[in-house]
Amino acid sequence: MSSRMGSPGLRLLGCMLLTAAAVVSWAPVALGDSISYDDRVGETTSRSDIKRVVVDHRHQKERLSVRARLTKVVYGVEFAVYLDTRRKNKGPEWKIWAYADSEWGILKVRGWNDQGRQGPVCGRASYTKSTDSVVARVTIPTKCLRIRSSVRVAVATIDPRNGTDWVPHRKTFLPPV
Repeated sequence: MSSRMGSPGLRLLGCMLLTAAAVVSWAPVALGDSISYDDRVGETTSRSDIKRVVVDHRHQKERLSVRARLTKVVYGVEFAVYLDTRRKNKGPEWKIWAYADSEWGILKVRGWNDQGRQGPVCGRASYTKSTDSVVARVTIPTKCLRIRSSVRVAVATIDPRNGTDWVPHRKTFLPPV
């Protein structure tokens, strides 16, 4: 009988492997992550040049945070974050905009050039000044925008007089996080 069933050690090992496989298949998948991108300073005519962008999308905290280190804060220059939350649609579905020491908002858009319509009121935006740069930050609860999986992000400083600085490139998203 033991020759057909194998040794007790092999049976125990097989049982342990099956149990481990079941536990791993039930474990939650960590979809969230963070990514950073260093942008070359001086490649744009915008008065508020982007130095670095950090996107933090952690599902445990149920929030999406986008920080951009800028060369300086210029009043009248818009800080814009474009979000691609649905891969089937080409282009962004959301635009989050902010002005230094002023208002900010969320727009539901149908593409890069769409003016959009008012989105939900949630999250926060801020500018923090340091000696050599400014950090612009937006933080949005993921449930507010119904983000259930990874998201792609594009960031821009839109200077109405001198042009736009895009990260990573004009109307292009960073890899999904």
